[in-house]
Amino acid sequence: LKWDRKKIKISPSEHSIATLLSTFGAVETVEFLGKKGNQALVTFEHVSSCRPCVDAYATSKAMRAKFVGQRKDQEEEEEEEDSREQENEPLTTRVSHSRDAETLEERRLRQAAEREALLREMQ
Repeated sequence: LKWDRKKIKISPSEHSIATLLSTFGAVETVEFLGKKGNQALVTFEHVSSCRPCVDAYATSKAMRAKFVGQRKDQEEEEEEEDSREQENEPLTTRVSHSRDAETLEERRLRQAAEREALLREMQ
């Protein structure tokens, strides 16, 4: 489910999204996605509840819904396999992965420490 924050009438929270979509069937979970806060993965208790939801929001300008199906489960399985593979990678490869996720402050601290170590070696 994806929505336009300017056009949506409710304040998006897990509870409000679940309440809104409960007209189509019992909602099992609502999981927010992305950084913008305008996407959520909604899991219905019954698959048959999804089609009416997708159809209802097909022409809406405020919200869009898509059927995801089994893809979420497959993505989670792939992530687990990737994490198992990373555990078996050499340390130098894993370091580059951890640098991808470091904050700007962490990067600056790491670089300052590397500079100090180089200066000590040069003396």
